[in-house]
Amino acid sequence: MLDAGLSAAQVMALREELGGRKIVLCFGGGVDSTALIVVLRAAGIRPEAVTFADTGGEKPETIEHVTRMSELPVTWGWPPVSVCRKRTKENTGYSDLEGNCLSNETLPSLAFGMKSCSLKWKQGPQDQFLMGAKSGPNACDPHPVWVAAQASGERILKLIGYDAGKADVRRSKNLSRADEHFDYAYPLQTIGFKRPDCVRAIATALGAEYVPIKSACFFCPASKHWELFWLAAYHPDLFERALHIERTALTGRHSRFDAVEFGADWEDLVRNAERFPSSNTTVGLGRSFAWNHWARVNGVVDGEVKVRSELSEQFAAHAAALLGEDNARDARWAGADADGDRQRARLRLQGAQEDQLGRVGRTGISALTAAISAGAADLDPVGGAVERATMAPRVDEGLEQKNRMPERLEPIGAQAPLAQREDARGDIRTVPGGQNAISGVISQQPHPSWRQLATYHSVSPIFPSAPR
Repeated sequence: MLDAGLSAAQVMALREELGGRKIVLCFGGGVDSTALIVVLRAAGIRPEAVTFADTGGEKPETIEHVTRMSELPVTWGWPPVSVCRKRTKENTGYSDLEGNCLSNETLPSLAFGMKSCSLKWKQGPQDQFLMGAKSGPNACDPHPVWVAAQASGERILKLIGYDAGKADVRRSKNLSRADEHFDYAYPLQTIGFKRPDCVRAIATALGAEYVPIKSACFFCPASKHWELFWLAAYHPDLFERALHIERTALTGRHSRFDAVEFGADWEDLVRNAERFPSSNTTVGLGRSFAWNHWARVNGVVDGEVKVRSELSEQFAAHAAALLGEDNARDARWAGADADGDRQRARLRLQGAQEDQLGRVGRTGISALTAAISAGAADLDPVGGAVERATMAPRVDEGLEQKNRMPERLEPIGAQAPLAQREDARGDIRTVPGGQNAISGVISQQPHPSWRQLATYHSVSPIFPSAPR
């Protein structure tokens, strides 16, 4: 039995809610659903099936994690993770969500406040896997758990990995606990598990290396600014593909962008405007902002809309600096060597003082030293004292309630290289576009773990734009 840090009361609550039911665990490949696997195992509860919907747009790290989480539970006597992927007709012209967007010259429906992309590419394939389909490209026999439930008159209980944090509680309140075919439950909310609890449970039960990155399509409209920096740092090819999806949609035949309303066409605003005019119209993958525009004003891409890979370390560090406590994140350092990490961050800031002296001056260095002593530098990407000393405006940290873009600032200090640590991830595997991710993997250059990134706070929060 796993040690997930559950109390006797939490174990009892899970068994009372789930005991005796035919259970299917909907695995999303992220932190919450991984924690759900862990707590069920710790409570001695076994699902009849575990399903994962592959839209074709998942990040390589997620596919690697799904593969590992399929292999591990088998050793417990659990069923493997069943990967469900929508198969399209041959004459459709596309086979995944990315192709769907490009073919129809549109954005994922979430960009317009709808969820049909999730219904079509996630919920639908998982339901068909369980219930079966009589004809078409997705034809298959019903799963044995469905057959048994139909024979006994029972209803299958689907388990969803929503945690007890404010955001997930708000989402789940708007969802029905039952539909025509299934009942739904949120066990993490039953036991009061918030995201830090989920991270801690995974790290304790399986090891910190099993704490996954956020599971989402690489072009998900719900992505925050830190995720864009992360994607540009570690998967510039995917970031460029996302920009291509956006540009195709906003300049294509179905574009809702009105040049008269905005005073210029979309391409002109992306390339030349400091910000998009405020509007209720979706202007890009960020809904209220265009990823192409964001990438340009933050110096992430050059004039040819190619990621400036020479700045990948800075992008990665900035992604780590923008993380907040409530972010869905790969938080492998949580509960580990936090004091040591803070000390290393302070040392990096101290080591950067000489480089910043010419631009900050004596007053700024004194303020920075005071901030380091007080521990304030742990909270700001580059140490709030440095920015205050230079009178530099704060960077917009990607809060969704602000309908504006971050100001473009000049960098404050030189970027120090990421330290190489023994706990850096190795042998990260990726999948070529269009290939079934579970069946084929190839090696890729390893990138640092989030524990490394958490220590790397001596970076400038923004990067100068490339020449146009």
